[in-house]
Amino acid sequence: MNISHWSIQYEINCDRACSSISWNSSLFRQNSPMIAVGSDDSYLQSGSKILFYEFNEQARDWQLIIDKTFKEINEPIHDIAFAPNVGRSYDLIGAATTKNVKIISIQAIGNDDSFLGQGSIATSTTSANKRRYTIKEVASFDDHGSQVWRVSWNITGTLMASSGDDGAVRLWKANCFDKWQNVGILKADQESIRQDPTKNFIDHQEDRVESS
Repeated sequence: MNISHWSIQYEINCDRACSSISWNSSLFRQNSPMIAVGSDDSYLQSGSKILFYEFNEQARDWQLIIDKTFKEINEPIHDIAFAPNVGRSYDLIGAATTKNVKIISIQAIGNDDSFLGQGSIATSTTSANKRRYTIKEVASFDDHGSQVWRVSWNITGTLMASSGDDGAVRLWKANCFDKWQNVGILKADQESIRQDPTKNFIDHQEDRVESS
């Protein structure tokens, strides 16, 4: 085995320019491996700029997950990242766009045909794989007031950081009602995170170090 030489195993044609890609690295998921692809194609007139693919064991190929009712994200994508999953029944994906920070959830809902037509349903492009998903945008923020370039999660997938042209790193976290909000701001001219005292997510210096 020559680990210095890599050969192409699969090639996915996304039919648009691709700017970022992220693997779902969760070890607790029972469905097939999944990747998310972001596009910054300025010539794309229609279609979402975030695509999801899952590996179909029967077809031995990567299949596009289609959701006809999911609101398409048309803003060019600079970065995309799956959150680590340590026990959630769904997966979270963070995205950096030209205008906003976005958080998307995707959840497998089983193989039962009775799920069809209920809410936002996505299914693989092949009938060989009947696993279906619900996909929805759970949060969108324009706090950077500029282009957002990078998103990154902490090791537990509960805190997301984003950076943009405003020169700030902003931290996002969901409260007990699963509502996402900004919980801190890091800037080069500040020694610590500016924290809203009404949001008791980061209370001590050691928590700041752990979160970072």
